[in-house]
Amino acid sequence: VGPDDFDAQWKNGSNLESGVEASVRETIGTAYLSLGLDEKAQANFERVVELSGNDPTQHARVLRARTSLVQILGSLAHYDEALAAATSLESELRAITPEPTFDLARLLQNRARIRAQLGDSQAALDDASAALTLMRSLANLDPGSEIGAVAELGQCYSKASDFVRAETTLREALELHERRGGPDNLGIAAVRHELAGVLLQLNQLDEASALVSSALELRTTIAGPRAVPTGESLGLLGRMHVEQGRYDAAMPLLEDSLAIALERLPRAHPNVASAMARLADLLRLKREYARAVELYRESLDIRRQLYGEVHPVVARSISNLGLALRDKGDIDEAEVLLRRAIELRRTMPGEENGLASTLSALGGVLQRRGLRDEQLAIEREAIEIRRRSATPDESGLAAALATHASTLQDVGRHAECIAVLLEVVTLRASVFGEGSPRHARAVSDLGSAYLFNKEGEAALTHLRRALEMQRKVLAPEDPDIALTLERAASALCSLSKPEESLEHWSAALTILRTKLGVKHARSLRVADRYATTLRDLGREADAVALEAEFGITRETAAK
Repeated sequence: VGPDDFDAQWKNGSNLESGVEASVRETIGTAYLSLGLDEKAQANFERVVELSGNDPTQHARVLRARTSLVQILGSLAHYDEALAAATSLESELRAITPEPTFDLARLLQNRARIRAQLGDSQAALDDASAALTLMRSLANLDPGSEIGAVAELGQCYSKASDFVRAETTLREALELHERRGGPDNLGIAAVRHELAGVLLQLNQLDEASALVSSALELRTTIAGPRAVPTGESLGLLGRMHVEQGRYDAAMPLLEDSLAIALERLPRAHPNVASAMARLADLLRLKREYARAVELYRESLDIRRQLYGEVHPVVARSISNLGLALRDKGDIDEAEVLLRRAIELRRTMPGEENGLASTLSALGGVLQRRGLRDEQLAIEREAIEIRRRSATPDESGLAAALATHASTLQDVGRHAECIAVLLEVVTLRASVFGEGSPRHARAVSDLGSAYLFNKEGEAALTHLRRALEMQRKVLAPEDPDIALTLERAASALCSLSKPEESLEHWSAALTILRTKLGVKHARSLRVADRYATTLRDLGREADAVALEAEFGITRETAAK
């Protein structure tokens, strides 16, 4: 039975002596802890200490309970209290015996997790390494204990953004489990989940998806469909769909992940803030800016409450809110936030890729202010940071290059733009796969660059290739298909083939009319170009009818 039911059932029996109640409380607390229900676990372990604290025969149980309480305090983001409790308990444990003990190893693992959350990467790695050494010396007593210690070290590498070492270490934990031959459990589900997150960072998306799906199945079966760990795996799977451009598939997963976190955890909890931020990321990509900004603000408020201002997670939250506000059009507040995030990230080790992302976002603000020289300089700095980063991120580098290429095109430096986009196409094919949505979009952008450089044949070749790829992997009414159709129509017109362009203008406008409406700027632009082409071909009545449908006058067309 679940711990809630068990908790209620044993209370209905007769009064229990303190030793028996402490034993039951420890069992229930451990179950709640494995399900991520920290506050319920805390109440049970505190009761264990209360019942057994003065009984010398129960000293071992009290030490286990206090070690678990350190973990819980860290999970609830009571970091100062958790670290103080860990320091006190470590002194007691070392005074009892100089020999290695499971309690000391567990305590060091718990403290490593807290220090990693606080961004103290080296101290976290030191604790995790020491815990692993202790567990290995005790492996003959409990062969399974080594697996958790190896996994904890892998998670600390991941928190430190050392994803290559994290991958190696987490794979070692899985191999140890396979050699041991025990049943799959929540601990192994956690390792698979963590490794999936690392592989996502390393752009190994196929294996990452398989691992997180396995973790989700285990967590759903063992912990239940509305358990905290299940919600975390739903969120990670949603992130993977986002990375692959499958926004419609990601939305219900990310919404459910947030709903579970809000159901089962205090609102001011790290997991709640993370779930809000993940959903906000998707909403921003779907251009639902008002809702994205609302979630980013709440996530930032929670994180400031938990970590203070000077913390990598807070810097990332400030940057994300600034980016969403920029896209929403609130330029003044966006610039203040982005410059603050840059200020914070410049002082934080391991934040090179995050700094580059924020610099690129600030470049978009400078573009809207017409400060092109400063924008180009900031974009070049972002690219160089990406290239020099100790933790290479080819996806991020491709994004920075694509942003820079767009700016070069805007200022008329088309040959430079083409050179940059050729690298973007290569990177996105490598990272996301040949023919993936992001690779296809890069090919489309390259075709557009050739068009601006007055190389119509090269433009049309790339745009037709992009359109072929997009029609295989995107929904028929995806706006990216409309954009490539519009560009292909323009290329045909530039090659004096206006009759052939009509099919492309019409197909692009059909998508935009459905997805964006007849008043959207993109719809109006395509309708105007389509009407102009019709008029050039002597089809005045068709052109007038189209302009009437979209409310286009010469004044609005010029605007």
